[in-house]
Amino acid sequence: MPKVSVIVPIYNVEDYLVECLDSVITQTYEDLEIICIDDASTDGSMGILKEYAYRDSRIVILQNTQNRGLSYSRNIGLEYASGEYILFVDSDDYIDENLLEMAVDKAEKVDFVCFDYRKKDEVWENKDKHLFFRSEGVYDAQELFQIAINENSIVYSAWSKLYKRTFLIENNIKFVNGIQYEDILFNFLCMMKAHMIYCIPAQFYTYRIRKNSIMTQKIEGKNITDYFYSICYLSHYYLTHCFGTELEKAIEKYIHKVYRDFINAYRKYALLNDGYQLKNNITDIRYAKLYGLVSGYESYFGEVQVHIAEKIEQIRHTKNIIIYGAGDIARETINTLDKYDIPIAGIAVSDNSENKKSLLGNSVRVISDYVGKKENSLVIIATTSRFYLDIEKKLLALGFLHFLEVF
Repeated sequence: MPKVSVIVPIYNVEDYLVECLDSVITQTYEDLEIICIDDASTDGSMGILKEYAYRDSRIVILQNTQNRGLSYSRNIGLEYASGEYILFVDSDDYIDENLLEMAVDKAEKVDFVCFDYRKKDEVWENKDKHLFFRSEGVYDAQELFQIAINENSIVYSAWSKLYKRTFLIENNIKFVNGIQYEDILFNFLCMMKAHMIYCIPAQFYTYRIRKNSIMTQKIEGKNITDYFYSICYLSHYYLTHCFGTELEKAIEKYIHKVYRDFINAYRKYALLNDGYQLKNNITDIRYAKLYGLVSGYESYFGEVQVHIAEKIEQIRHTKNIIIYGAGDIARETINTLDKYDIPIAGIAVSDNSENKKSLLGNSVRVISDYVGKKENSLVIIATTSRFYLDIEKKLLALGFLHFLEVF
C-alpha cells in the first residue's frame, strides 16, 4: 500500500500535462500512487497519460465516460485512493520535487499539512502576491482559520495541503459534485473539522493562471448560481452549529468574502446579459434547494419546495388542490404553489375548533367539508410526518384516493 495518493484530475490539458506529470513522478519521496482521472478529454491528454503509465507503474488511469467536472473527478480519485495521505494536483500546475518529502515528514500528528504556493500568471500578468503569513509549526485549526481570515490570508485551494486520508473519510469531507468554486466549501469543512494543522511557509506548488481555465472563463449563469449555492451552504452550516464568539465572527467574515466574490461576478454577468437574471438560471428544483439552505431550514421548507417541484406536473393537471394542514408547513406549501401560479381549492384540517379560520387568504375547513370535491381532488398533506398515517386513514375513509406528502 502506497504512503501517498496523488490525485490528478485531467481535462483537455495536453499543453501542460507533461510538465505536471514530470513534477509528480520525479518526487524525491517515491512511495506513492498517482491517480489520474481523465474527464472525457477531447484533445491528446489520454495519449500522454497512456505513455506515462507505460513508463511508470505507479500511475493509474481512470476515465469518466462523459465530462463530469473537477469535483466529480476528485471524488472518484478519493474513492480509489489507498494511501495514508492525499495530495491534489491540478493538471495544468506542477510541484517542487521535495514537496512530498517535506510534507509527509510533518504529517503524522496533524490532520493536514498546509504549504505555500507561487503563481504563474499567463493571462493578467498580475504581480500582486498572495499573503501566506505563517511561520512554520503546528497550529490549532480553528485558531489558524481565525488568524487567516483576520489577516486576509485565507487560501481556499485544496491543492495547497497534504491531507490525512482517515481525516477526510471519518468526517465525510468530499467535493460538492456539479459546482464550480468547489474548494470554497471543501476548505471550510476541513478547517472546521480539523484539530491540528502543520504549516510550512515554503512555496512548493506552482499554480498556473491560463486562458480557457475555470478561473479565467467568461462569467455565465452557472458561475452565479454556484457562488450562490456556496453562500447558502456556508450560511446553513453557520446557522445550525454553535461556535465560540471569535470563531463565529471569523465564519461571518468568510461568508462575507464569498459574498463579495459573488456580487462582483454577478455584476460582470449583468453587464454581459443586460440585467440581473439569477432566478432565470436556476431550475425549480435547484432553486428550492438553495432557498432551503439560505433560510437555514433545509430539513423543513427546502424539502417542501423540492418535493412539490418533483410532483409539479401531477399538481398542475389536477382540478382541485386541497392543502391538509394549517401551520407553517402548509404556509410554505401555499407560497410554493404561488410561485408556480397554481390556485388551491382550500385548506383542510381534522378539527377546526382550535385552528385559524383562514390562512394566507384561504378558508380553513374540516376535511369532511370537501367530500363533494373528492373525485377531482389532490390532497397535499402539509404537516409533520408523524401525522401522515392518521391523515391518510381519514382521507381513505372519506373516499379521497389521490394525495401526496410534502416530505
